[in-house]
Parts: sequence; C-alpha cells; structure tokens
Amino acid sequence: MIKKALTVLTILDKVNKILHLTLSPLVARRAKWGLTVFIFAMFLFASSVEAFQRKTFVSFIFPVRQLPQNSLLATLDLALGVYKTATSSATPVTWLLDSSALSSATVSAFFQKLPSEFPHEIGLLLEVSPTVLDLVGVSSPSNATVIPYLNSYYPADRLKIIDFLMQQFFTVFGTYPSSVGGSYFDSFSLSYLKDHYQTQAAIIGIASPAGTPAISG
Repeated sequence: MIKKALTVLTILDKVNKILHLTLSPLVARRAKWGLTVFIFAMFLFASSVEAFQRKTFVSFIFPVRQLPQNSLLATLDLALGVYKTATSSATPVTWLLDSSALSSATVSAFFQKLPSEFPHEIGLLLEVSPTVLDLVGVSSPSNATVIPYLNSYYPADRLKIIDFLMQQFFTVFGTYPSSVGGSYFDSFSLSYLKDHYQTQAAIIGIASPAGTPAISG
C-alpha cells in the first residue's frame, strides 16, 4: 500500500510539472487538484497490494497534443520520468497521440522509443483539427467549437477522418492502435473502428483541446 501511494505521488508530481509547462497558472492549478482528487479517490478504494497489477483501479491516461516549441524538450523529459516511474511499479499508462503529435518528428520519435507493452500502451487520440480536415478534403462545420468532435461530421466523412488518422498512426508505429480516445464516440464510428481496425478499447470523456494541456491527465 505504501509503495502504491508513493508511486501515485511521484507520477502526480511529474504531471503537475507538465501542467505548469503547458497551461496558464490558474488552469494548471484547477487541473492539478481535479486530477489529484480523482486519482486518490480511486486509490482509496483499490485493494491493498504491493504493486499495481493488470486489474488495477488506478490508471493514467495522457492525451498528447501539439506541444509548445519553447517547452517541447522539457515536457518530453517529464513524460520520460512518468514512463520510468510507471514502468518500475507496473502502473498502467496509456498515451493517446493526436495528429499533430504524430506529424511531429520529435514527438513521434520519442514515443517510437517507448516499448508499447504492459504497463504502457500507445494509442490514438481521435480528434479533428482544421489541418486534418484540409488533408482529407472535408468541410469544416459552421460552428467552429465542434470541429474536434468526430460526431460533428456526416458518416461518410467520419470514415475518411478515421482512415486518415489510423494510417497516420500506422505510418509511425507500423501497426494500428488497440485503443483510441476522444470526448465522445458515436456507435457508427465505434463499429467501424472495431470491424476494420480491430480496435479493442475506446476511452471517452477526454477533455476538448480548448484550454487543455498538451499532455493532460
């Protein structure tokens, strides 16, 4: 139990540093306390074991979006610290890379070096950006606030977007992701992901890009 608590505290400390590198101080404080309460609520109800097992109540999900150039290397260094801490304690961590992260030579190279095996997993963040829309030839919604959400588009356009992002992930890692993440997934998109890409898990409830950190918990 003590080892588990120390692991959570260590990872939270590194996440806090990432938040302050990528967010305004006020938003970073709110994100920090929200994450802390969430993690320790699950920690209190978890069974008492020496280290995290595959069937654990505590897991970290990190959406990886476009990183600011002025703190790119520092942020990736902190992410490496999270990786090492989680590896030594078998703490499950899923990294969800969006299109901008996959297209970044520095970011994609960093995650290519991380072994994608338990307790770590590298998945795809299925978010839509104006750049993605231009590349796949899909028109932007009239309401700009809904651009990131896959269900904002016609079914045929959703398939184009999914295929493009999946291929982008495959180009970097040589395989399709087992897990995807996003704010929300409609049943049509989930069925397509499962049938065509053998997607095993869809993580919903990921905060939208506006006002969120490049790597957020």
